Amino acid sequence: MNRYDVVVVGAGPAGATAARRCSLFGLSTLLIEAKKLPRHKLCGGAVTEKALAELGFALDHDLIESEIYGVTVSTTKVPPFTTRSNRRIMVLVSRDKFDHFLANKAADAGAEVLDGERVVGVRVNNEDVSIKTDGREIHSKIVIGADGINSTVARETGLRERVRKALCMVTEVNVDVAQITDPRLIRLYFGVVKNGYGWIFPKRYRLNIGVGSPHLRSQVFHEFIGRLDLGLDFSKPMAYHTPIWRKGEFATKRTMLAGDAAGFVDAFTGEGICYAIKSGRLCAETALEAVASGEYCSTLKNYARRCCQEIGAELRLAYWMNKIMSLNYDWCLGIGRGDPTVANKFLDVIRGNATYKELLQHLMVRVPVMELKHLSSRFGKQKATFK
Repeated sequence: MNRYDVVVVGAGPAGATAARRCSLFGLSTLLIEAKKLPRHKLCGGAVTEKALAELGFALDHDLIESEIYGVTVSTTKVPPFTTRSNRRIMVLVSRDKFDHFLANKAADAGAEVLDGERVVGVRVNNEDVSIKTDGREIHSKIVIGADGINSTVARETGLRERVRKALCMVTEVNVDVAQITDPRLIRLYFGVVKNGYGWIFPKRYRLNIGVGSPHLRSQVFHEFIGRLDLGLDFSKPMAYHTPIWRKGEFATKRTMLAGDAAGFVDAFTGEGICYAIKSGRLCAETALEAVASGEYCSTLKNYARRCCQEIGAELRLAYWMNKIMSLNYDWCLGIGRGDPTVANKFLDVIRGNATYKELLQHLMVRVPVMELKHLSSRFGKQKATFK
């Protein structure tokens, strides 16, 4: 078969979700992945509770390498402090297994999966879309580009020509379980690089350690590893890019972009899986409406509007939160250390029980209170000195 209602390019969380939902809607669907599945994928592997809720089904237990209930945060000047929750905020997975699981879910729903074949050309015609791989030519009514930051679909169709990028460098080291102080905590290190952070994610019998920022250089990464002073033998670091959100075009006639291909990544936390899954769902809902109505151009434009409203608004605030925090990491984290309600609200944002808007509103109330307490304390000490 070389004609489909929908062809999805890229079998990550965005593409697999779009393919699965399109198939459940009764649309003939082909999911194309350039590499053979399962394939290696560089990523921290954090899947938040809001991502799991968006997914709509439970993960197999053996996919979950750690369940995370808290965060330990520090800067070069602020001592580490830990915020814990009695509710899980995320799970950690290996992306090769996780993505393969999602692709199999799409296949179970009825999608045809074509892996190990690379898309090399996309041409949008009046009546359909022609997708050329390195092995065949396929036609569809709609194409969904979920093929990552260097999206072939985006390039071939003229979407997202300018992409802001952050560089991530990561290494992993095998450890004994006893060497992981608390496997239910992730550790974040701010101030090691501008507009980014370092991390340690505990995954069963290994640690995933990395740094991400638009300004990252290899020297910064190696200095960070040195400061950790863990006394472990690290594997050679690997690097990859993630997009930074910016408003742009996500759809044109018969074409939609999802996930990293659309730039849907939180600039503050670096999370992209939740927005990949969500945009995949929106793509499928839009595809069903377009195929049913035969109105492709206007319907797909509605997808772009929904993305701006349901995804873009939150990512815009995340971008500015990252900018503000980078002005003074020590002061910002000092607020979180001094006021547990601020730190807990941040966990709520990660988990999905609060938005960045609600976090900012909470800060507008709590920061003046914290500053007044600080001034009162200093004034009290001065009075005691004069006595």
